[in-house]
Amino acid sequence: MKVLAPAKINPFLKITGTRPDGYHDLELVFLPITLCDTLYAEPNDLGTLRLTCSDPLVPIESNLITKAYDMVKADHPELGGLDVRLTKIIPSGAGLGGGSADAAVFLKLLEILCSLELSREQLFSYAERLGADVPALLLAEPSLGRGIGEVLTPLECRVKVQLLIVSPGFACSTKEMYGRFDGRTDLQQPENAGALIKAMEEGDLESLCGSLFNVFEQLLDPAQREKVEDLKAEMLRLGARGALMTGSGSCVFGLFEREEERDLAAEVLSRTYGVWRASLLDRNNSEVCD
Repeated sequence: MKVLAPAKINPFLKITGTRPDGYHDLELVFLPITLCDTLYAEPNDLGTLRLTCSDPLVPIESNLITKAYDMVKADHPELGGLDVRLTKIIPSGAGLGGGSADAAVFLKLLEILCSLELSREQLFSYAERLGADVPALLLAEPSLGRGIGEVLTPLECRVKVQLLIVSPGFACSTKEMYGRFDGRTDLQQPENAGALIKAMEEGDLESLCGSLFNVFEQLLDPAQREKVEDLKAEMLRLGARGALMTGSGSCVFGLFEREEERDLAAEVLSRTYGVWRASLLDRNNSEVCD
């Protein structure tokens, strides 16, 4: 069986505070996109998980897929064995939620292939324990996240747009980036995501682009921030209506009205950067195929 694991972008990301447990309170918008990893899975007779990956740099023992399997098996000792092959397309350390997306769709695979009867509450409980982005990527539809990202409100997105995802040439550690927030009192943040959500609901691309925000851009070190700002400026010069770094970084997405403009920008930027073309998803794209 095959399942697609869609990445996400965050057109709005605000940190509202630090929690006693060390996590951070957030207000952020998730938009799933058509850039996907692929998981191929089938049962085995070994009673264990055998995970392989197309990218040799992706860890196996500490992978969220491995953690998800071990977590569910601890509660369901009867859980059967699985052979899983992960084909990576979503870049790592990019703010696109690749590892979280893989874990989210793997939870769905466990239900199907191992005939588990898990409630929605159980699935989302596992997702929350795996990581802050996993619940949103399990939902896999436009949503507003609060808390550490696990308190989700589905959103309507009527904006029609073409996406270009570009890597500025460095990766970001999520843990390190959140650590840079603590103790900062000089950060400029909007009151809330209301303007962006309104623009999404009304299909107003101009207002949406005017409401893009990611606090992590202010938390980059000076050299990284300069690269991101230069890349955003270049994307705007090439026709993007708006551009922003996603998640805790480092990838930047550009929003284009027309596919031809997006593709021309991709051709130019691919001479210097890693680029990926995508579009928005407005529904769950975890389609299971024989």
